[in-house]
Amino acid sequence: MVTRRSFIACLPLIPLSRAVFAADQTFNPFANVRFIAPERSDPSLSITDEEEPGEWIVIRGLVTDGLTHVRGVSIFVYHADWMGRYTVDEMRLGARTKPRLHGAMRTDTNGRYCFDTIRPGPYPHQPLPAQIHWVVTAPGFKDLKIQMWFADDPMISSEKRAEAANDAAHDGEQVVILPMARDARGVWHSLFDITLTRIERSGI
Repeated sequence: MVTRRSFIACLPLIPLSRAVFAADQTFNPFANVRFIAPERSDPSLSITDEEEPGEWIVIRGLVTDGLTHVRGVSIFVYHADWMGRYTVDEMRLGARTKPRLHGAMRTDTNGRYCFDTIRPGPYPHQPLPAQIHWVVTAPGFKDLKIQMWFADDPMISSEKRAEAANDAAHDGEQVVILPMARDARGVWHSLFDITLTRIERSGI
């Protein structure tokens, strides 16, 4: 039987075009201890178990500085469930900052990461695309706060695509619209590479 954890070890499985994202952000209110992976975190992660409702997705990629791979980069991801809820009690204050579905990993020696989870649903009663939130941090580099949308989401109108260029419209998160491909087993896949920007330090 192929489980989520055994399946993730078999990657890569299908050819995909890579989505590439370059960092251009210096302030990240989510970049605190709660949103940073422990030092010895694995580069691969299963966020949900077999019982979680929803369509299965696998996202993997590389983190570089534009020239070489960056090891040990903290990647924290969180998202809503298939019904668009962050918690069972969605009305509770601070629900989004304490999501039920979340996980943290660190890139391996070759800058690689990989995680699987379920595809989140759109928010109830809000005209917003389904999304996965990312907090990416590494010493000596600018922090990243990313809001990832899925390219085939019918909620992404031409107006939403225009808004995606405006970080201020998304709580400071930079929007990435990710292409997806579905394999014969019905699993969604995507490749997402991140290029970090080094922090320039002024001379003494």
